[in-house]
Amino acid sequence: MAKFCVLTQRRNEPNQQIWINSQQYFDQVPPRIWNFYIGGYQVCQKWMKDRKGRELNFDEISHYPNIVSIISETIKMMTDIADFLKNMAISVKISFVKK
Repeated sequence: MAKFCVLTQRRNEPNQQIWINSQQYFDQVPPRIWNFYIGGYQVCQKWMKDRKGRELNFDEISHYPNIVSIISETIKMMTDIADFLKNMAISVKISFVKK
């Protein structure tokens, strides 16, 4: 098996791939996940930058898709909360109008 070494990070948007060198990539990284920020950091990009120039071990190779999955679930939960709060605001507004 070839070494999984982070030499670059190039995004192939149509295929949802993050290339780390000329032969290897992580796939299924949609734009909404790639562009997700926490505390001013673009999480997926920061993780790659922190490992630039070195070989990834098995745990790191397995960890990256987990990060992508967790961010996906976080975005879903944030959307659900925002929708709930929006509906609550509408409900509260209606109850004030009725009285």
